[in-house]
Amino acid sequence: MNISKHLMLVGIGLLLLPRLVIGQEERATPLSLEECLNYALANSPMIRQSQLDEQIGEREIRSNLSGWLPQVTANFNAAHNIKLQTQVI
Repeated sequence: MNISKHLMLVGIGLLLLPRLVIGQEERATPLSLEECLNYALANSPMIRQSQLDEQIGEREIRSNLSGWLPQVTANFNAAHNIKLQTQVI
C-alpha cells in the first residue's frame, strides 16, 4: 500500500470515530419545549443578573423610602448628687 491509501484510511477512520464514541447517555424521553425553556431560564447568566439587579433595586427603594417614615429619638440624662443641698439658691 502506498502512503495515499494509508492517509485515506486514517481520514475515513477519523470521520467515523465520533459515531463510535458515545459522549452522553441518551434519555428515554426527549425534553419537551417547556422543559427546555425552564432549564434555559433557570441557568441563563443574563436572567440571573437581571434578577439580582431587581433585588438590589427593591432594597434601594425600601432604603430610600425609610427616610420618609417618622423618626424616633430619645435622650436620657441622670445626675446623682452625693451631697444633699442645704441651701436653695
